[in-house]
Amino acid sequence: MESRYFAAAAVHGGIIENSKYQMADIAVRKIPFAYYIGTRDQWWTVQQTRASRDALISRGFTVHYMELQGADHNFYASRERITNDAWNFLKQYGLDTAPQFDPLDLAKIKRALN
Repeated sequence: MESRYFAAAAVHGGIIENSKYQMADIAVRKIPFAYYIGTRDQWWTVQQTRASRDALISRGFTVHYMELQGADHNFYASRERITNDAWNFLKQYGLDTAPQFDPLDLAKIKRALN
């Protein structure tokens, strides 16, 4: 949600639930994401993460997506590969202005989810 505070973000082993995709529509800035998932993740399936990736892309977000073959939810087992790739992605981006904190607008979020 802090799309004017962070230049880009990296995520490992998570999803956006399909009932919450529309939350991405209220982002002030379409923050670029590096998104990593192990093909043997115990929490999330590759199908779920692909759906999250596709939902972000369809809303205008830049998404660098990587499936880690044979990896599970344990970030530490793949940390070097993820961290190196994530930094290569993140260092491409910067903010055009000073970081700006935008307080959460809960009413706006509730409207987006209905």
